[in-house]
Amino acid sequence: MHALQNLGGAYYEQGRLDDGIRAFQKTLELYPENKSARENLGALLEEKLEHRLFDLGLLKGVRKPIRDFAPYANRTPVVVRGKPLSEIIVEDRR
Repeated sequence: MHALQNLGGAYYEQGRLDDGIRAFQKTLELYPENKSARENLGALLEEKLEHRLFDLGLLKGVRKPIRDFAPYANRTPVVVRGKPLSEIIVEDRR
């Protein structure tokens, strides 16, 4: 299980989205309850869609994924109505 997930991650790092997608799909065939593989597969499919929409001219650019969260480590959330603003936004969208 871990080998297939690591393989999918390695393919992603190399820019080989289709191979990464296949690796995560295979992981889910063998271990359908694997939440991590499901999330990774979703992220790769979403990125592939973004690239396709960009190629078709429907997006102005493809955002680069955040790989280093260090700049965000010391930030404090803005509190609105007693909750972090990010939680308020998510609740309002539901």
